[in-house]
Amino acid sequence: MTGSSIVYRGSRLFVASSRHKGSRGMRKRDARQKKRDPHAATYNACIFRIVRRKPDCTSNRILAAASSRKVCLRLGEWVPLSFVLLLTGVAWLRPLERKRRLRVMWLALVAIAAILAVRLGGDSISPAVSSIVRDWLPAGLLLVPYWQVGHFFTAPDRRMEARLAAFDRAFFDRIGIQPSRIRIGVAPAAYLQLAYFMVYPLIPLGLAALYATGQRRCVDYYWLVVLSATYLSFAITPFVRALPPRMLPGYDTFRPPTTRLETLNRVILQRASIQAITCPSGHVASATAAALVLLRLEPWLGAIFLWMAVSIAVATVVGGYHYAVDVLLASTIAILVFAVTYSVGHAGCI
Repeated sequence: MTGSSIVYRGSRLFVASSRHKGSRGMRKRDARQKKRDPHAATYNACIFRIVRRKPDCTSNRILAAASSRKVCLRLGEWVPLSFVLLLTGVAWLRPLERKRRLRVMWLALVAIAAILAVRLGGDSISPAVSSIVRDWLPAGLLLVPYWQVGHFFTAPDRRMEARLAAFDRAFFDRIGIQPSRIRIGVAPAAYLQLAYFMVYPLIPLGLAALYATGQRRCVDYYWLVVLSATYLSFAITPFVRALPPRMLPGYDTFRPPTTRLETLNRVILQRASIQAITCPSGHVASATAAALVLLRLEPWLGAIFLWMAVSIAVATVVGGYHYAVDVLLASTIAILVFAVTYSVGHAGCI
């Protein structure tokens, strides 16, 4: 098989002679495949980086190529994989109870198993279906590090809570607001609670927007910005152990009227949250990051998401879910991550 090379089509490996196919034929094949799967060229590049064209191609070399292809992960898979492993290592270095360390480790194993299952199981389904599943997988993994971080929270740091409350007082004084004296109507209160609720479907909606506008090739770029901003917020949280301001006695909170949406949000937080704040706010960081990416790709759509992100930021403060400093830091992190990735760019997207 002089001048032969290993080529991957769909889920089958075969040996093609360069005399018949050649690099031009491979480029045409990649172009056709990329129309069906925007990430196909990336996967093939991973194979061709590892497989060398030599006349002594053997079955062992074919198997090596197949296994090498399986370890090619997207950015949307590398980021959560790296972060859950990092948190697992930190858990065993910090003075935590053994059961907490084990829970952090088991959560990491769940994330790793999900990533590998989707990646290795791609050969049993069509490439198009596999690619779609991998597009959406990071949405399912988004909260795994959040629950890991929750096991680092053993008790609130009263000094930290006092500092956060003092910053908020100074901030509100600077802008001339006394939260407890602000009268909020039922309609604005309902809108803000709806905005806070929208943080849960907002990130998947951003991904759906990429599909709807023909920007699916930018899925990896989207997850790079959103996951990096969110996980950086989670990474700082173990060092800022505090309860939400609404739970602090003596904190000068806003007093919006109670609505059904507020009751729903409280139930969700009671059952699914870590019963502590993430500082900076993971909600605000992820929403702002998603809005900035969409603002770059589709300005009119990004403007809508940016309005939603600002509404979420206001709702977290007015509802007493976060301190003002949480929101400011989260927005700053999202902007910095977006700026860094903007300069770096993303091949095939921008």
